[in-house]
Amino acid sequence: FPMESSIWLSGVYEVVTTQFLKEFIREGDVFLDIGANCGAVTLVAASLIGKGKVYAFEPGPKVRSRLQGNIDLNPHLKDIVTIIPNGLGLNKEQVFNNEDVNYRGNGSLYENQGIPVEIISLDEWVAREKLEKVDFIKIDVEGMEYDVLVGGKTVLSTYQPMIYFETLPIFYETTLHNIKTIYKFLDSLGYKIIRPTKPHSEIPFSGPYPANSVAIHTSQVDKLFK
Repeated sequence: FPMESSIWLSGVYEVVTTQFLKEFIREGDVFLDIGANCGAVTLVAASLIGKGKVYAFEPGPKVRSRLQGNIDLNPHLKDIVTIIPNGLGLNKEQVFNNEDVNYRGNGSLYENQGIPVEIISLDEWVAREKLEKVDFIKIDVEGMEYDVLVGGKTVLSTYQPMIYFETLPIFYETTLHNIKTIYKFLDSLGYKIIRPTKPHSEIPFSGPYPANSVAIHTSQVDKLFK
């Protein structure tokens, strides 16, 4: 898996992401890793969160098996991480997963071919699990970030979590919603969009866009200066 190869070669996957997690995750947080892949972010979050909880969403069966294997290699984190086999989107529906043969660990969702995957909204899942808080959400779902966020509008409005999400323009070329649309949606909920690198300056809606963006609610901005 390319993600694991990166970790093996450099000791870390996405230095900027890892540094940001170390800067802002707090002990006791509830962390949602949406698009967990083989667990690079899941395991970093779990190691920082103390008695908190990490929920790792990964609908692809092959990569989910790899995720479970990596958690098994870290038994001290096993009780902290719960793997969720659902995908997240706008509404409850069934779609089909196809793994990318050219990039192991990546996959796409289709309407009628592949392995069945149940999609639910973030709002529905949080209500079902009766979570009392959500502190931090990481989203890496290759262009489907808008659907995940809109499907979690109540969660975002209620809990005001920090959101770390992928904004590589290449993943938005074939989707209905561009990065600017995502920024505007989050802005309507009271979020500021900032860069993950220090000094965490605001990103203009017009771009240019970094590989990853961070949404922080205006009520939480003081966290940037601690």
